[in-house]
Amino acid sequence: MKLPPAIIGATGMDAFTHSFESFISNKANPICDMFALESMKLLSQSILEAYHEGTNVHARHKMLLGSTDGGMALTASGTAAVHALAYPLGGKFHIPHGEANSMLLPHVTRYNLDKIQDRMAIIAKEIGLIKDDTISADKAVELLIEQMESWTQELAIPQDLKAFGVKETDIEELALAASKVTRLLNNNPKTLDIKDIEELYRKLLN
Repeated sequence: MKLPPAIIGATGMDAFTHSFESFISNKANPICDMFALESMKLLSQSILEAYHEGTNVHARHKMLLGSTDGGMALTASGTAAVHALAYPLGGKFHIPHGEANSMLLPHVTRYNLDKIQDRMAIIAKEIGLIKDDTISADKAVELLIEQMESWTQELAIPQDLKAFGVKETDIEELALAASKVTRLLNNNPKTLDIKDIEELYRKLLN
């Protein structure tokens, strides 16, 4: 109950990323899907309330359950490129892990889009972004990415790596480090080479 808002936001987005990446991972399976979808539903219903209302025990309760479900999902499946690219940012520039994930999530998602559109439409419906089947899959996907970006902004998570001291000259080293996290990159539904990783980092150098 005493956790500061900034930590609520960062760890909440980390938990959402656990579930999202597990759901779109190459290793996704029915057990993972069950926990991941429930996790994303709970977190999407509570993260802003928990962030803005420090004494809202119901919101924090949902956050705890959502985080736990996310842990079950990633144990059954595993995270992917967002986490792989986030690790070097934490290791070299001490960017909080949840914040790094939040910054990368929309960009990596757009990169993966042609491989995960159907799965994203399922998520959009599960968390209430679409209420019926008349909305196209393309629209559902766009709504989900917009929601990711909106959360990051409202949770006051920086959108620019320059805020943490990252420069263009650091991109090559960061990309090389991320490329070695094959345990997670192998889970990603779309292959990334060094140049792809560099371009994803550059999207966060505004």
